[in-house]
Amino acid sequence: MYMKTSMIRSVCLAFFMLIVISFLPAVAPGEDTPAMQKISGTVTEFNGTRAAGEPVPGAEVYIEQEPNDEPMSFVNRTRTDSSGYFEVWQKVGEYRITVEASGFKKFTEVVSVLEREDLEINIEMVPGNDSYDVDLEPEETTCTIKPGGSIVLQLTVKNTGNTSDSYNVSIKGDKVPWVSMGSTRSFANGGPYSHSVSNLEDNGVADIDINVTVPDDTEPGNYIFTVTARSYWNQQVIDETSLTLTVEAVEPEPVPEEEDIIPFLGLPALLLLLFVGGAIGRRRNGPGSRKNP
Repeated sequence: MYMKTSMIRSVCLAFFMLIVISFLPAVAPGEDTPAMQKISGTVTEFNGTRAAGEPVPGAEVYIEQEPNDEPMSFVNRTRTDSSGYFEVWQKVGEYRITVEASGFKKFTEVVSVLEREDLEINIEMVPGNDSYDVDLEPEETTCTIKPGGSIVLQLTVKNTGNTSDSYNVSIKGDKVPWVSMGSTRSFANGGPYSHSVSNLEDNGVADIDINVTVPDDTEPGNYIFTVTARSYWNQQVIDETSLTLTVEAVEPEPVPEEEDIIPFLGLPALLLLLFVGGAIGRRRNGPGSRKNP
């Protein structure tokens, strides 16, 4: 009886330990858990005085990061509570905080999260409405190229809204593998076919290169592409431009006529012919070629 009770206790203890272990975070040997620091603050309405304004509840708070010069990407998102307070936890690094609320202009600021230091940021929202707009120039582009040729075209993205915005610029067309955007390198199957423009201030501009390489066996004709710029914060805001690529036929090289052979060969060949002809004439007229009377 005693041995049976001990066995039951051992089984229960092993089962309990298994449950506890399953809830522990998995950390690889020698790997440190990244330190998390708190980012908190209160969002209030700007009233033009030093006194704190009314809290802004329900404001959207976006946390973005830009690692290694890559386009911004969301890493966290939250909302303010009834008192305008928000709180998120992030690893050490540099982040862009964006706050949006109905009836207020968008707020944006870059902050640094340091090790063992919580960050508190109090945000004042300015009443008003943001407008988002974009202009893609030129409106139409045409160019001529021969099979096997390459060309670099440049487009300009302009933020025509009244607040900062980001844009995704993409290209479409039947021969889209011919192109790459934003980079001089091109993959084996073409691309990349889109390019990101991050945090362009109002009235700000950004240039984008479109690299086109036409295959050697391309048939002559017109090839049309469409380039689209779309607002990141308002997906309904877009602008488009067209790119028409005219591929010319390659004319065969002309074959020189028979009477054009001497001019085609040039002066050295002509002198050589005169020298050979003179040598043959001297040989015929030499002493060995005279006949006795």
